[in-house]
Amino acid sequence: MENIGDGIQIIVNEFEVLDAVGGKKKINENAEKSGGTQGKFAKIDSHFGELREQIAQIQKNHQRDPNAYPFEQMSKEVRTLVMYYLNNEFNESGMEMEIFESPDKQFVLRHKEFGDGHSFSVTCNIPGVLTERPMVAEDAMEGLNVEGTIAGYSAIGKGQYLTAREGAPAQGAQIRYDRELDYIELPVFDDNGHRVGSTYKLEPQEMVVGAPMEGFVHISQGSKDFYLDSNQGISEPFSFISVRSSNLGQNVRNESDYQSLADIDVTEIQGARDALKLIETAVGDVSKVRADVGSFQKNTIEKTLGIVSQAAENLESGASVLRDTDVADAMSRLTRDEIMLMTSQTALAQANQKPATVLGLIRN
Repeated sequence: MENIGDGIQIIVNEFEVLDAVGGKKKINENAEKSGGTQGKFAKIDSHFGELREQIAQIQKNHQRDPNAYPFEQMSKEVRTLVMYYLNNEFNESGMEMEIFESPDKQFVLRHKEFGDGHSFSVTCNIPGVLTERPMVAEDAMEGLNVEGTIAGYSAIGKGQYLTAREGAPAQGAQIRYDRELDYIELPVFDDNGHRVGSTYKLEPQEMVVGAPMEGFVHISQGSKDFYLDSNQGISEPFSFISVRSSNLGQNVRNESDYQSLADIDVTEIQGARDALKLIETAVGDVSKVRADVGSFQKNTIEKTLGIVSQAAENLESGASVLRDTDVADAMSRLTRDEIMLMTSQTALAQANQKPATVLGLIRN
């Protein structure tokens, strides 16, 4: 990255990737609409303009006082300046692109949209910065769409979003997978096997979307929020499952082709036999609902009620202590006042006795 200060030129072209016969087809929406050959692009060149002047000023600061303004600081500021100008170009051109710095101080250029529908090419005059060869356009690494199932049915993946197909049980549900590529730290060893540092490598896409099972998402309707503390705004959601006959006894194999408890017909022998299977399943369904409601009542509502009751008891106890403290203080003040009154009366009596004693001495 040291030779960036000598002048860097970066050209980025953004394009869309559409499915076509025989593979992918790169197009640029702006180019097609305008009838031209050039679409969205961003370009910076530190050989000209304001960027050149700012880089020159940074280099002068280093040359003037290398101790106060070391080479590492100069290199960092130049890289930051280049990223700032290129990101501004992306914003002004309406490109969903960004450039940032990796942990090992290398430029990283990427598209903000995920998946295989968007891509770009980049040209740079300095080999090893963003491209392997100077002034040769290189395409970005192709993105991947998230893949998975929703409710056991394969879903449509587009970028980070997985959408349930039409006709599937979870039709209309959409899940966003927000895991992104990160950098892996790899140790560097010398010839003697001693670790001398680290290098960083962008983890492969297979590590992000290649796991057999990443997690589960529960989607339910009829969920209600039970407010447990109105002052703190604490609530606990609970989903009430429908126990209509059409929702009970489902997914039970039977010769009468009953889909739920609402379909049973006991007027025929086979129908009655199959109805027993669905009824047994329906009883289990209702028992599960009752167990869920009872568990929510016991572990959430009653537990919260116990906590609130204990808090109320503690509050009453505290108020009682405060009241007792006030009575004790009042009694203390009353006792003090009584002592002061008795002392005053005693002093007054003694003062009245002294003149009488003097008069008695005079008479004698």
